[in-house]
Amino acid sequence: MDPDALHSSPVMMTGVKYHSQDEKSEYLYQTVEQKPSAPVTQSAEGQSSAQRDSLWKRTSLLFISLWIITLISLTTTLGLYFKQSSAVQSELTEQQRNSSIHIIELEKQLGEKKRENSNLQKEVGEKEQEFSDLHTRFSSMRASYLPTEM
Repeated sequence: MDPDALHSSPVMMTGVKYHSQDEKSEYLYQTVEQKPSAPVTQSAEGQSSAQRDSLWKRTSLLFISLWIITLISLTTTLGLYFKQSSAVQSELTEQQRNSSIHIIELEKQLGEKKRENSNLQKEVGEKEQEFSDLHTRFSSMRASYLPTEM
């Protein structure tokens, strides 16, 4: 397509019909003059920077929230662990105390059984002595009643 043909034909730009190149150039000049590109670029950069800042803030907030949740979970877990550990320690202490009491009771029972055994051994000794005395008497009585051979 011929560039001159473009300039000679009516031009349609942003809904406005131009009959000459001069009209088109004039409109473009006014448009550029009214809306400079530099502030638009700065505005776009500002928006981009604002978007980056917003993204950074959201990411930071998410990270901090996750960090706080992690700390709460860790604290709760450690609290439960130490509570359970304390309960186990208390139970062990209670069992040791109970076993100490049980050992003391068993030692008392052992002392009583030793005394009973000692008393029974004394009785057995006395009965053996009594039996021996009775046996000796019986033997001597039997010997006295039996006729003696001559």
